[in-house]
Amino acid sequence: MYNNILLTGGNCLFPNFKKRLENELRSMINDDYPLRITLPENPITHALDAGVKLTNSSDYANYCVTKREYDEHGESICHRKFTDSC
Repeated sequence: MYNNILLTGGNCLFPNFKKRLENELRSMINDDYPLRITLPENPITHALDAGVKLTNSSDYANYCVTKREYDEHGESICHRKFTDSC
């Protein structure tokens, strides 16, 4: 989990935010744990941009469970559709 931290939102633009977070986390975890924090070029719109990109993708339907599928199969449809891709 520490090797895949993505900062989003306007608060990430505070001066030295990424470095301060890295220092705080590093002091709380073992030295041998990898720590990677990514600060996108525009953290304010990064999550929205990713959502737009996903919904415009031809694979979008593969990442969705419809109400009909859920009503028919229950939560097992989520396990079936998403467990193999994780």
